[in-house]
Amino acid sequence: MKKIFNLFFILFLIISMFTACSNDAESGQSIDKEQVAIELAQDVQILYSDSAVLRVKITSDTLLHYVSIDDQRDEFPNGVRLDFFDTKQQPQSILTSKYAIRYPSRSEVVLRDSCVWYSLETKETLESTELIWDEKLQKVYSNKFVIITTPSEKIWGYGFETNSNFTHWKINVPQGHLSVQKPQ
Repeated sequence: MKKIFNLFFILFLIISMFTACSNDAESGQSIDKEQVAIELAQDVQILYSDSAVLRVKITSDTLLHYVSIDDQRDEFPNGVRLDFFDTKQQPQSILTSKYAIRYPSRSEVVLRDSCVWYSLETKETLESTELIWDEKLQKVYSNKFVIITTPSEKIWGYGFETNSNFTHWKINVPQGHLSVQKPQ
């Protein structure tokens, strides 16, 4: 009788253990593989240099670094500020947006939502809903609507391209109010 009771007790424990365990996916408590592959950094400052000369300083209050091999990227969900410097490490221009994402495999940074670039030297301002910085080609471009304001003119249009320091730019389909001087 004691052996039968022990056998039932052991059998009861084994059955209890198996019924107590559940699959996390069924209970809604699963951990997404993508959640584990995200690193969070706050109050971020990233410095880009060329031959030990500071070229760009990136600041943001939040950086999400996705470490997945298939889809590695750096996301700035709360906005970003890029300070560009000349060869003498003097501030040249400032670029801000409310959202940005960097794709290292494509060497590309996409800035979205209220993108504003301002030249400290020429006092020119560029505004757009999206700008793309191609790190390999060292150019910034957009196929979206852009507005460029200079001290004397306001130009707008669709499509934009410039070098990475914004010194030579063009609008693909321009419109606007331009100052024209009489020929002498």
